[in-house]
Amino acid sequence: ANQNSIKDLDVFGAFYEMSLPITNMGENLLVVSYVMGKNFIGHPLQPNASTTDGDNKNLGDMDLAGIYFENNKVFGTSFNYFISAGWNMPNSNGNKVKLKMDDGSYQTMALINKNGNAIQVGMRYDFDFGVKLGYEYNHGSKYWYSFTSGSSDLLNKLATRGSVNDIYAIYQIDMNQFIKLGYTMIDYDYTGSGWHIGEPQETSDYTNRGYATYNLRF
Repeated sequence: ANQNSIKDLDVFGAFYEMSLPITNMGENLLVVSYVMGKNFIGHPLQPNASTTDGDNKNLGDMDLAGIYFENNKVFGTSFNYFISAGWNMPNSNGNKVKLKMDDGSYQTMALINKNGNAIQVGMRYDFDFGVKLGYEYNHGSKYWYSFTSGSSDLLNKLATRGSVNDIYAIYQIDMNQFIKLGYTMIDYDYTGSGWHIGEPQETSDYTNRGYATYNLRF
């Protein structure tokens, strides 16, 4: 939605990386991050949507913080794992946006007004014959916002307000080529995954709670 009527979102971030000096633990990395987003707009796909003061101005700001730890070749083995957690803290300025729904009706929405959080864990075992087997799980709370709208992941699983189970197998052809076969199951607890506006609703009120897919990548 590259249009002049949409104002830019200003983003500031700070990241700190280090390794823990633990003998024989294996390769490890600890990352602590903080991101500040200023001037979240109402809706990038409806640039002419009306707000409380006449145009698609910003709805407020949001801070995000995260911590990530990974440990590869644990104690000299072929086992790898990671664990991470994130928090989002919105600050609405009171503006609201009026959006047109798929059924033709209109709803007035503001920036989400409560803090959210999420966790993600994963593990992978690398076999000597080029095959890697892995499993990942992530869960987001009712007001979780991940800031991953531009993700190359078609499902944007890290934005899920609910639970995701992801199983995959990788065959490493060489350093730069691989084949990955995976199965991803998403169970949405609340609506609005990936969006910064609107009041999330429990998905028990809807017929489609989950989404599952097989995916093959080269």
